[in-house]
Amino acid sequence: MFRKSFKVQKSNPMRSSDRKKLRGLVLKLYPAAEPEIDRMIPIGDGEVLVLKLSNKCTVWSLNVGQGQRDQRGPDKFGQPIFFAAHYEEDKLVYPTVYSLWIEPNMMPVMFTHMEVSSYIFGGADLMMAGVLKRRNGTFGGMIEGQPRCIVSVENPIPYAVGPLLLGEQEADASKRKSPQSFTSLRRRALEFWWRIQTE
Repeated sequence: MFRKSFKVQKSNPMRSSDRKKLRGLVLKLYPAAEPEIDRMIPIGDGEVLVLKLSNKCTVWSLNVGQGQRDQRGPDKFGQPIFFAAHYEEDKLVYPTVYSLWIEPNMMPVMFTHMEVSSYIFGGADLMMAGVLKRRNGTFGGMIEGQPRCIVSVENPIPYAVGPLLLGEQEADASKRKSPQSFTSLRRRALEFWWRIQTE
C-alpha cells in the first residue's frame, strides 16, 4: 500500500456515528485494544481525521492539538492510528505501528531477528525463512488473511503490520512470503508522513 508515492486527496473530521462504527470494528477485530481504545479513537468531535489517499487507502489519524504539534512544522494530518484498503474499510482495518506502541498486545505477532527488519524497511515482504518458530514448534496458529504485526526478538516494539498470505500448514514447509508488510516505521509511509507534515 505504501511502497509507491501517494497523496492525500481528501481530509475530513470523522463524524460521531462513523467514529462509533470504527471503535466497534476495532474492538471486534482486536478485543485486546479495549483498555486503550479511548486513546486511539477518542470520543470527542473533531479528534479523529479521515484521510483518503491516492493509493486507494483510507487512514484514520488523531487530530493532534495545537500544543502537541511537532516542532518541525504544522501538523496537517495528525498521527495515523488505523488504515485500510478502500474496498474493505468497513470490515477490516489494520492498526498502525503508532497504535501498537499504545497497545503492543493488540494483535498476534510474527517473530524475526533484528537483521530481517532492514529488508522490511527497504520494502520487502516478510519471507517465511525469516520467521522464527515458537517454543512449541509452531508459528502461532497462522490463518491466511489474519492481520499480524512483526516484532524482533531483540526488541519487543512492533515495526510492521500486514495480513498473512498463507496458513500454518503451508508455512511450515514454505519459503514464501507472509505477511505482506503494509506499514512499517520507516521508508515510504513514514517518510511521506513527515514530508506532508512540514510542507
